[in-house]
Order: sequence, then structure tokens, then C-alpha cells
Amino acid sequence: DKTLKVLTDRLQNEITREKALECFAVLAESPLNIDISSVVNKVIEEGAGFLKKSSASLRVTAATTLTSVVCKSEAIKKVNEKLLVSLIQQCAEYVSDQDLHLCALITTLLTEMVNKSEVIDKKGNL
Repeated sequence: DKTLKVLTDRLQNEITREKALECFAVLAESPLNIDISSVVNKVIEEGAGFLKKSSASLRVTAATTLTSVVCKSEAIKKVNEKLLVSLIQQCAEYVSDQDLHLCALITTLLTEMVNKSEVIDKKGNL
């Protein structure tokens, strides 16, 4: 739990945020089933904010991490439903032909959210 808080703090630092996002993606995809539910709301909130940044690599890393976190059903159960609705609305802005690589990643993220809809439905009305 202390490690998760340190990684969450690293999301605030401009130099370390990209690597911190990558670490959260690795933790979410880990076969060890590491519980990231204590920080999942903060990770999704920060990741969604990074999608708005001008750095292309940060946007790609944020989209990849968000997809990994959404895929981890244990963590997705702990996410605030208003945060998920906000994320879906924000993702709609990136489904365009301006950045096709990001568009593909966002489409994957939205697909994973739909695939997890039965998990989300138990929590809220998405």
C-alpha cells in the first residue's frame, strides 16, 4: 500500500509521471493479482487528465494505462461511477482522425469499458 501511494505521488511530478503510469499498467496486468483498488480512482483521474496534455507520449502512456486498469475487474469495481462517465465523455474527444494512434488506443479503452459493462452495471448505471 505504501508503494502504491509513492507511485501515486510520482504522478504529480512532470519527470516521473510517465514511468509511474507504466508501473500502474504493469501492476494492473500482473499475474500476481496485485490489488490496486486503493488508488484506482486517483490513477484514472490523473490518467484522464494526462490525455489533455500536449505530450504525445504521455497521452499514449495514459491511454494504455487506463486500458490496463479497466481490464482489471477487481479494481474497476472500486471506481467512482461519475469518474467513469466523465472518462467516457472525455474519450469521445479523441475518436478523430487527428491522431490515429491515440484514436486506436482510445477505441480499445472504450471497448474494454463496454466489455466490463456487466461489472460496471452492478455498481452504477453506465
